Amino acid sequence: MLRIHVGWAVALGLCVLVARGEVPTYETFELQCRANFSGAYNLPNGAFFTSNTPALNDPGQVVIKLTTYPGSDAQAIWFGGQGSGGVVFFSQPDAFFGSVSLNNAGKTVFDQFLGTQNGIYYYDGAAAAGGLLTALPFGATAWSSPQINAAGQVGYRAGFSGPQAWVSYDGTPTVAVHAAEVGLQPTSPYSFLFTPAFNNNRQIAGKVRLGGAGQTGESQPD
Repeated sequence: MLRIHVGWAVALGLCVLVARGEVPTYETFELQCRANFSGAYNLPNGAFFTSNTPALNDPGQVVIKLTTYPGSDAQAIWFGGQGSGGVVFFSQPDAFFGSVSLNNAGKTVFDQFLGTQNGIYYYDGAAAAGGLLTALPFGATAWSSPQINAAGQVGYRAGFSGPQAWVSYDGTPTVAVHAAEVGLQPTSPYSFLFTPAFNNNRQIAGKVRLGGAGQTGESQPD
């Protein structure tokens, strides 16, 4: 399959502060990184983040997943701010990263799948260190859509060879299970849990599909 890449850039708007409730006026933009075959900025030529969405925090730091990195079978995480930055973390060879999330302390989380050590990974910009954060709950085989809050707690959707649960992790050996599909919890009214949102109060919310096991079609109520 022919893959065509074009130049992509991540930029921050530097705004003039206005009264609360008004739309800010952006006077200039600060380029964080630009991907292209040549003339890339804060990236090696041939590295691309095509179709990936960056995460941005209040101090103006940015993190984004690189789908393609030249000379490597791995994906990568780019982290930076104030017009500088670079690649800080690589996946295992031939593995994939999912979505990224970033809190105001400069800590980012992302999931890895199709590797030999899958789970939720992190990179801490202040400590300039990262690694596997957790593969909990026990028995989980998939982890997706991790979101990190101000306290460093992480909410995500965990899969168990099919059925899923919304869980959160705070660094202790036990995760909190917020909701589970009926395939995991027979008394659950939910046949499918969609991608959740996670807040600073360790609360999870998201769309659910109602029904029994296997009743996930569009005819089921949400």
